[in-house]
Amino acid sequence: MRFKPRIRQFPLIGAAVLVLFFGAIAPTHATIVDVFGEIDFADPNPFGLSEFDSISGVIDWDETSVTGSGIETIGFNSVKIVLGSEILFGDSSLGDFLTFEDGDLVGVNMFSFTSDLDWDFFMAGSAFDLLSWSSGNFVSGSFDFTGVSNPVPEPSAFLLFAAGLLGFSRYASSRRNPVHKITNS
Repeated sequence: MRFKPRIRQFPLIGAAVLVLFFGAIAPTHATIVDVFGEIDFADPNPFGLSEFDSISGVIDWDETSVTGSGIETIGFNSVKIVLGSEILFGDSSLGDFLTFEDGDLVGVNMFSFTSDLDWDFFMAGSAFDLLSWSSGNFVSGSFDFTGVSNPVPEPSAFLLFAAGLLGFSRYASSRRNPVHKITNS
């Protein structure tokens, strides 16, 4: 009697093709950009900011929300602004938003409390102010949004693509090493 193990290759190949296909076409919706700017004016402040200091930030939004025509405002996934020793976070659920003109980022509108409860952060467009309510001191500056674009693929796209490649490699190795027939006497 001859025993021949049967390995069904079609489901393995079909699954690998589907996973590879959907991994390759998975949309990349997240756009994460680094922005940079400079302090234009600085009164004494608890954040160690002086005139002409460099500042930075990171902005993350869903690019499918931007149509690319005219002036648009959308919410964002996250905004992080680093001002000296202070790190501020925007919150679109509180009304903060991004402004685009013909698909290009032109501004961030946000309000944030600082760690020093006397100081508040306001940003409109590319200009911002840090303001002390008790002393009247303030810090002002601006960000440069020209040419900020850096699409980042979603991690799920990479995982689907890798799973598809793994399936194809398993199929290829099984084709190179065929199953030997086992015979019983």
